[in-house]
Amino acid sequence: PTAQQNTFSTYKNRNTAKALVGITPGGMVSFVSEAYGGSISDRQIVERSSLVQKCDCADKIMVDKGFNVQDMFESQNTNFQEKKTTTKNRMSNETVRRDRSISSKRVHVERVI
Repeated sequence: PTAQQNTFSTYKNRNTAKALVGITPGGMVSFVSEAYGGSISDRQIVERSSLVQKCDCADKIMVDKGFNVQDMFESQNTNFQEKKTTTKNRMSNETVRRDRSISSKRVHVERVI
């Protein structure tokens, strides 16, 4: 019962495990945290992992919307990239190019996961 309670995810309504996975832009796995029960938050996984110490100012981290850990990386001046939505009917050419670049890297993330 204790193990089931620790791994139960109210979001998915079943028992799950969570881990933080980092990949390079080319699709190579560069970081894997320990696995935790599904009830742990994303922020707690980052706090318990050594990812913050491994990052430096030249790194860029792509995160999903709602993955709010940017403040933990302020001392390293690490850049964060998040796909943003626009309220305009038409996007500028620069926005389209940037979003395509981000989307192409998200494909690698989904393949690895």
